[in-house]
Amino acid sequence: MSPRPARAREGEAELRLLAVLPAARKQGFGAALLAEGAKIATEWGAERLVLDTAQHNLRSQRLYVRFGFEHRPERDVHREPPKVPLAVFTLDLPYRPAAPGAGTESRDSAVV
Repeated sequence: MSPRPARAREGEAELRLLAVLPAARKQGFGAALLAEGAKIATEWGAERLVLDTAQHNLRSQRLYVRFGFEHRPERDVHREPPKVPLAVFTLDLPYRPAAPGAGTESRDSAVV
């Protein structure tokens, strides 16, 4: 938890630093972490969950889109090298997981 979210706006919760060890990838851990973050943000009363990732990290971006996040290019963060530019994604809440067999699809800012 952080009192200083980097990307969240009013009514949003922010998921920060999501990572899965390379040996544990493709086993559903990333989606499970996203689902838990969405659940917690919903319990907090957030209207939206926000996160960012490196613009070149296409693997994570595919996961977020499959989960139901939408890329928000107007919120992307453009930074000078050696820092990498960031792509920002949001998920409207409450999150409702897709039915089995279907595709994977407080009012103050907070960090999950």
